[in-house]
Amino acid sequence: MQGFINSVFKLAQLPLSCPHYPCIRKRTKAINVTFKAKNKGSVSYLAIDFM
Repeated sequence: MQGFINSVFKLAQLPLSCPHYPCIRKRTKAINVTFKAKNKGSVSYLAIDFM
């Protein structure tokens, strides 16, 4: 997943890099984010699994 995100950044010519998995895992425990879903029309989901 990290390589995929880095390649997207490279294609978009952004000077960014994806952090390593342990760093992301540590930070997600401290972040509480909620998303509101729109109720108009059908709902579409995108899931990416790298295993």
